[in-house]
Amino acid sequence: MNQESNLKVELVPKFVIELVNDNAFTFISAALKRITSSMFNLLVSLIFIVLLTLSDLFITFFNLLIPSRDLHETVPKPFSAEEPPSVFEHPFIYLLCKLANLYDPHQKPEWIKFWSTWDGIDHDGNWGEVKVGKLKKENYSRSPCPAINALANHGIIKRSGRNLSFHEIASAISRTYNLSPTLAIQLLASSYPIFKGRTGIDLSDLSAHGLIEHDGSLLRSDVNSPDYEFIPDNQSYPCTNLINRFFPDSPHPMTFMELSNSLALRRAECEARNGTFYRHVLSDLFGSGNCGLMLEVTDGNRKVIRAWFGIHGHEHFQPRWKPANRQAFGTSILRAQILMFRIELGTGWNGAERHL
Repeated sequence: MNQESNLKVELVPKFVIELVNDNAFTFISAALKRITSSMFNLLVSLIFIVLLTLSDLFITFFNLLIPSRDLHETVPKPFSAEEPPSVFEHPFIYLLCKLANLYDPHQKPEWIKFWSTWDGIDHDGNWGEVKVGKLKKENYSRSPCPAINALANHGIIKRSGRNLSFHEIASAISRTYNLSPTLAIQLLASSYPIFKGRTGIDLSDLSAHGLIEHDGSLLRSDVNSPDYEFIPDNQSYPCTNLINRFFPDSPHPMTFMELSNSLALRRAECEARNGTFYRHVLSDLFGSGNCGLMLEVTDGNRKVIRAWFGIHGHEHFQPRWKPANRQAFGTSILRAQILMFRIELGTGWNGAERHL
């Protein structure tokens, strides 16, 4: 019996046994490394969510206490770390500017640099000129989001739409549309996988399917829609057909119910015409949230909305326009969620199946 066992062992070469052992060790080591990395990323995400939520509740509380701003004061005048705004008008920005001054100019963190500086509007309340000729001639990069494209068109962020950092975009969104920093960061956080490991992105990178861009949009055709196959890069530029259809010109302001009905109709027709249509509960909420913020910022004014969405071929603000939301510290995540659910609940539960 002993001789037979020895013979069987000798039939398996020693180097094969060592190879199997090495591979097993490598596999276990790699698996443990991935599990550890996933656990760490989950922990960081949870900490981020908790801090963002607590900060937003803090902002919501102060918005209830502090009187709303006048309409012409919803966008701050230009400021910098060296020339901060009045502590009585913008206390948080004032403190951030003072914090920025504690750093050596050459060692200042990127996020402090952008959040402590603002020159998106001049002292007379005018936005930067939209250089339409250059928009057509230059190789500018644009995204599926008209709110971000308008920032680039007016020169609030780089006009080229290239090599933009997370905080460069988030801080501009916050100041331009009077959104709380927490909400601006949350809105852009959905595209964090695009920013991860990079110093900057091009706006066209935000066209990655399933992040900001999604099927069933009121402003863009589906990526695989047969109706718009002839349009090159149909996610980066306005679709005037959809604007005229879902945001028609009228003296009457847009309503929550109108947007709910439009979303329900658009989702159903996209499912019918797009063979690869995909509907996820998060994309539904993202679409409804965008509509809610649109009403919040414009107060439903159709002329403002149509210009902003690009009815003239490019996204822009009307002269001297200011956001209609007047909260002292900007629209919070909590308020944005209330607006989002108000629109989403109005869409009903018919149409394409949602994936959880």
